[in-house]
Amino acid sequence: MLTIFTQTLMESMHRRMAVLLLLLGLAIVISTLSLISFETAEDGTVMATPLRGTARPALTVGTGLVHGLLVFAQNLWMLLALFAAAPLLTTYMDKGWAEMIISKGVPRWQIVMGRYLGGVALIAIALFLLVGVPGLYFWLRAGYPVLKLFGALTLVLLSYGTLLGLMALVATQLSSPVIPIMVAFLELATSGILANRQMLYPILPYKWMEPLFEWSYNIFPKHVELSQLTTIFLRNGEIDSWWPVWSTGMFLLAAISMSCWLFHRKSF
Repeated sequence: MLTIFTQTLMESMHRRMAVLLLLLGLAIVISTLSLISFETAEDGTVMATPLRGTARPALTVGTGLVHGLLVFAQNLWMLLALFAAAPLLTTYMDKGWAEMIISKGVPRWQIVMGRYLGGVALIAIALFLLVGVPGLYFWLRAGYPVLKLFGALTLVLLSYGTLLGLMALVATQLSSPVIPIMVAFLELATSGILANRQMLYPILPYKWMEPLFEWSYNIFPKHVELSQLTTIFLRNGEIDSWWPVWSTGMFLLAAISMSCWLFHRKSF
């Protein structure tokens, strides 16, 4: 499985979308940090001055910058990352490639897991470049609480990983990367609707539809709630409710298990 994981990462470096994702993140970080200058006040406080801005405590500037980048990572960045990772979940089922790997005697579940973890690793690297590097920079310059940041990034990665797990499940039946991406976007939209399901109840035509929405909410991933938990954890290092975390984790486990089982039964 380690070989497949490594090969997946190497393959991602030959794809324009994945390279663009990493280069764009690096460019955003370099351009942003280059516009900030630091100085030490008379009382020893490290001050940061953004371009055409006023000097403020570096810890305050760093907190605002990291939070802004994290919000960006949970929105537009997520869409770019899904486009970059989608081919990694489908190319291993191309004619000739799958037969070659399977003929080597590699267990099929290891093939699925290696490709999936390779996609997750690509997104983790992109997240580290976009958000983790600025956090580490302000940690070195002003003592930014970087442990809170990496805890928040773990929650973001859980959201990404769940979408990739669903895409991997779809990809075992439809080897084109287009359909898994469409399903991921549909699931994101569904998650947002279910998070605000209470607003729909007054306009539902039938009362029996309310339990259907409740059950759907319990089953599907909770991207909106994870986003809120990310902000809370970044601010105070606490998680006020583990329900979105473990329920989303259960969905991910079910999706990956089903992916491995379906690929095991797939004929080539």
